[in-house]
Amino acid sequence: MADALVGLLRRAGLTIDNAHVRAAKARDAVLDDVPDIAVLDFAEGPPSALDILRDVRGASSPTRVILFVGLEGLEPIDAVELGVDGLLPRDAPVAAVSECIERVASGEQWLDQRAMRVAHDRLTQRHSPAAGLLTPRERDVARLVATGQRNRGIATALGISEGTVKMHLHNVYAKMGLESRTQLAMDTRLASMR
Repeated sequence: MADALVGLLRRAGLTIDNAHVRAAKARDAVLDDVPDIAVLDFAEGPPSALDILRDVRGASSPTRVILFVGLEGLEPIDAVELGVDGLLPRDAPVAAVSECIERVASGEQWLDQRAMRVAHDRLTQRHSPAAGLLTPRERDVARLVATGQRNRGIATALGISEGTVKMHLHNVYAKMGLESRTQLAMDTRLASMR
């Protein structure tokens, strides 16, 4: 990908001072040479591109940073929180890459809409209180799980079937980002629902 990106940038009339495949060399070059723009990919590392962005921001460097990210993890959120100048998914079309670089070079911030939508969804999940995510019945089921009740006891207490309890638990796990009954019982967000 590095060679293709260098070719794209040169065709766009930009000067490439350094192109590094290894992240450690890229970090040193970005911090020592202080380029106008650094284009990084999270797949490289260690250090990760996020680590390099953090170092650039920590050094108060004027270097503008564009990151290529995967959309499956939390990297887009972390990058935005660190003040990334450009954010692109790894599968971004050439036109989007060119537009991002041009805008960042002119001093603007350019964030891919799809990456931002994913980041927004994850950020909302990360910072939303559990009570706002769950329906009233899901909160009831979660509270009873936290007291140690089994599905049969929860069903009896709420006047619903065990199958309905399981459905509500599945929804609670998904909304709260949990995988088990134990995680649910230990989750501190439950305190806000009591």
